[in-house]
Amino acid sequence: MEIIIGILFMAVTVAFLIGWGIIKKQKKQEELFYKLLNKCEKKILNRFKNKSSLSKKEIERVIEGTKASLFWSKEKAEIKDPRLLSETIINFLVRRSLIKEKSKNKYELVKRG
Repeated sequence: MEIIIGILFMAVTVAFLIGWGIIKKQKKQEELFYKLLNKCEKKILNRFKNKSSLSKKEIERVIEGTKASLFWSKEKAEIKDPRLLSETIINFLVRRSLIKEKSKNKYELVKRG
């Protein structure tokens, strides 16, 4: 009886691990994209410590070359052409109320508190 319970436990464990692996594989690109967004967010917010406002071009220069990877995957993401992602990243920061548009293509940090 103990052998049967042990075999069933192993089968459930293997099924769980396989299912978890499949789900992680399906969400890998999404996780990689959000990790890249978060790294860009940190870089941009750090740049605001030195400047009161940033233009879209300055934001593009800040995020250029940003890399992200997942510790459990060999795949990496890197921003080689920041013009393609700058609008997405800016909209992401505006939606999260971290920055606001000061004038056309100029952004400033939202004051907290």
